[in-house]
Amino acid sequence: LYGEALNVDSIRPFVFLPIPIYNPVLRDLSASFDGGMLYGSASTEKFGSVDYKVFYGTLAMDPHHGASELFNDTGLFSDMGVETMSTDSVAGFSLDWSTPVNGLKAHVSFSKVSTLASEGTYAFAPVPLEVALDLTFTIVGLEYIRGDWTFVTEALWQGGDTHASAPPVLTRTTGYGYTSVYLSAARRFGEKWEIGAYHVHSRNRYPVPGLPRDANNLSDWALSVRYTVNDYIMLKLEGHLIDGYFGIFNTERNPNPVFENRTTLIAAKTTLTF
Repeated sequence: LYGEALNVDSIRPFVFLPIPIYNPVLRDLSASFDGGMLYGSASTEKFGSVDYKVFYGTLAMDPHHGASELFNDTGLFSDMGVETMSTDSVAGFSLDWSTPVNGLKAHVSFSKVSTLASEGTYAFAPVPLEVALDLTFTIVGLEYIRGDWTFVTEALWQGGDTHASAPPVLTRTTGYGYTSVYLSAARRFGEKWEIGAYHVHSRNRYPVPGLPRDANNLSDWALSVRYTVNDYIMLKLEGHLIDGYFGIFNTERNPNPVFENRTTLIAAKTTLTF
């Protein structure tokens, strides 16, 4: 919704698209919406073609789904976590430009989630707590395909304000947002093999005072290989070297009780298409 990956998962070697931009835990905010969309395309021989989308609607929020971790991870709620969630609206647009340069595409998208609200019990006093976010997502990206090579870069700017209220013990408004950028390259070898690598960096624009640098930054180097068995089966294997832990949730649903400054991750994936 706020960005459609230029580096499409089904046809690239990666097990995970760069998580600071395409975070599966927060998929509730980007996978679908209830509302309306205007879309189409325009093209000229000189400037290439542009596909556009404009949308408006609402998001179906569930306190047991991933987006609730935005609130649960703050530590403001009791162990029960968020009990209710809702949104006022979501709106935005996206543009995909197939440039006159053969193999070069550009993407820009913007969306705004108005009043992503939650309610629960305050962790530090037996009173109701309300926390609401106004979120904006801006993504720009380039993809260039030349022969067996594919190069992709994308950047995400996420921003907004957090409003927390648990009268009379807490009332505050703080800024919230981060910036993430990645570069990736992939190369095909015949019809069966493809190897890819990317580097992504994410930075908290509102660092928490007193926390170490690793808590407000994340840098991920990934190397992946894909093997196409046949028209129906695809295998992927991937390794990550991750510095920092910004954006890694530590909640009841997504426990990460021991944060390390450096983490090694190995992932495998099998895709069956029928």
